[in-house]
Amino acid sequence: MPDYKLYNMYMVYNKKNNKVLVQDKVADDGWGGITFPGGHIEFGESFIESAIRGVKEETGFDVTDLEYAGIINYYNTDNSERWMCFLYTCNELPPLTSLKLELLFIKKELLTNHLV
Repeated sequence: MPDYKLYNMYMVYNKKNNKVLVQDKVADDGWGGITFPGGHIEFGESFIESAIRGVKEETGFDVTDLEYAGIINYYNTDNSERWMCFLYTCNELPPLTSLKLELLFIKKELLTNHLV
Protein backbone atom coordinates (compact mmCIF):
# COMPACT_ATOMS: atom_id res chain seq x y z
CA MET A 1 0.00 0.00 0.00
CA PRO A 2 1.39 3.46 -0.90
CA ASP A 3 2.60 5.85 1.79
CA TYR A 4 1.07 9.32 1.32
CA LYS A 5 2.91 12.46 2.41
CA LEU A 6 1.13 15.82 2.42
CA TYR A 7 2.98 19.15 2.13
CA ASN A 8 2.31 22.84 1.54
CA MET A 9 4.42 25.37 -0.36
CA TYR A 10 3.74 29.09 -0.58
CA MET A 11 4.94 31.91 -2.78
CA VAL A 12 4.99 35.40 -1.29
CA TYR A 13 4.90 37.78 -4.24
CA ASN A 14 5.49 41.54 -4.12
CA LYS A 15 3.64 42.92 -7.16
CA LYS A 16 5.16 46.38 -6.65
CA ASN A 17 8.75 45.28 -7.33
CA ASN A 18 8.02 41.93 -9.07
CA LYS A 19 9.95 39.91 -6.46
CA VAL A 20 9.14 36.65 -4.71
CA LEU A 21 10.31 35.29 -1.38
CA VAL A 22 12.40 32.12 -1.70
CA GLN A 23 14.40 29.98 0.69
CA ASP A 24 17.94 28.70 0.25
CA LYS A 25 17.28 25.33 1.85
CA VAL A 26 19.34 22.26 2.72
CA ALA A 27 17.21 19.31 3.83
CA ASP A 28 18.18 16.57 6.28
CA ASP A 29 18.58 14.13 3.38
CA GLY A 30 21.21 16.37 1.76
CA TRP A 31 18.93 17.87 -0.90
CA GLY A 32 19.45 21.59 -1.29
CA GLY A 33 18.59 24.58 -3.42
CA ILE A 34 16.36 27.59 -3.89
CA THR A 35 12.72 26.75 -3.24
CA PHE A 36 9.56 28.26 -1.84
CA PRO A 37 9.03 27.96 1.92
CA GLY A 38 6.90 24.96 2.80
CA GLY A 39 6.31 22.14 5.22
CA HIS A 40 4.39 19.04 6.29
CA ILE A 41 0.66 19.01 6.89
CA GLU A 42 0.21 17.68 10.40
CA PHE A 43 -2.44 15.06 11.18
CA GLY A 44 -5.72 16.79 12.06
CA GLU A 45 -4.77 20.15 10.48
CA SER A 46 -6.69 21.63 7.60
CA PHE A 47 -4.61 22.53 4.54
CA ILE A 48 -5.07 26.25 5.19
CA GLU A 49 -4.24 25.94 8.91
CA SER A 50 -1.10 24.06 7.97
CA ALA A 51 -0.09 26.68 5.39
CA ILE A 52 -0.60 29.55 7.86
CA ARG A 53 1.45 27.69 10.50
CA GLY A 54 4.10 26.82 7.93
CA VAL A 55 4.50 30.40 6.74
CA LYS A 56 5.00 31.48 10.37
CA GLU A 57 7.54 28.73 11.06
CA GLU A 58 9.50 29.19 7.83
CA THR A 59 9.44 32.99 7.53
CA GLY A 60 8.55 34.35 10.96
CA PHE A 61 5.47 36.31 9.87
CA ASP A 62 1.69 35.90 9.93
CA VAL A 63 -0.38 35.76 6.74
CA THR A 64 -4.09 36.14 6.17
CA ASP A 65 -4.36 36.27 2.38
CA LEU A 66 -3.28 32.79 1.23
CA GLU A 67 -4.87 31.71 -2.06
CA TYR A 68 -4.89 28.15 -3.38
CA ALA A 69 -2.75 27.92 -6.54
CA GLY A 70 -2.61 24.21 -7.40
CA ILE A 71 -1.20 20.83 -6.50
CA ILE A 72 1.90 18.86 -7.44
CA ASN A 73 2.10 15.05 -7.16
CA TYR A 74 5.42 13.25 -6.78
CA TYR A 75 5.61 9.47 -7.12
CA ASN A 76 8.47 7.29 -5.90
CA THR A 77 7.92 3.76 -7.20
CA ASP A 78 11.03 2.46 -5.40
CA ASN A 79 9.39 2.80 -1.97
CA SER A 80 5.70 3.30 -2.92
CA GLU A 81 5.56 6.92 -1.73
CA ARG A 82 3.24 9.55 -3.13
CA TRP A 83 3.90 13.13 -2.12
CA MET A 84 1.12 15.67 -2.59
CA CYS A 85 2.17 19.29 -2.35
CA PHE A 86 -0.57 21.94 -2.13
CA LEU A 87 0.53 25.30 -3.51
CA TYR A 88 -0.55 28.73 -2.25
CA THR A 89 0.25 32.31 -3.15
CA CYS A 90 0.36 35.24 -0.78
CA ASN A 91 0.71 38.95 -1.53
CA GLU A 92 1.36 40.04 2.04
CA LEU A 93 4.92 41.14 2.73
CA PRO A 94 6.90 40.69 5.93
CA PRO A 95 8.93 43.51 7.41
CA LEU A 96 12.40 43.01 5.91
CA THR A 97 13.98 43.10 9.38
CA SER A 98 12.06 39.96 10.37
CA LEU A 99 13.33 37.73 7.55
CA LYS A 100 15.35 34.69 8.56
CA LEU A 101 18.86 34.40 7.13
CA GLU A 102 18.06 31.68 4.59
CA LEU A 103 15.22 33.74 3.06
CA LEU A 104 15.65 36.22 0.23
CA PHE A 105 13.68 38.10 -2.41
CA ILE A 106 14.50 37.50 -6.08
CA LYS A 107 12.99 38.87 -9.29
CA LYS A 108 10.04 36.75 -10.43
CA GLU A 109 11.49 36.17 -13.92
CA LEU A 110 14.59 34.56 -12.35
CA LEU A 111 12.57 31.76 -10.74
CA THR A 112 13.04 29.35 -13.63
CA ASN A 113 16.81 29.70 -13.26
CA HIS A 114 16.87 28.89 -9.55
CA LEU A 115 14.02 26.64 -8.40
CA VAL A 116 14.77 22.96 -8.10
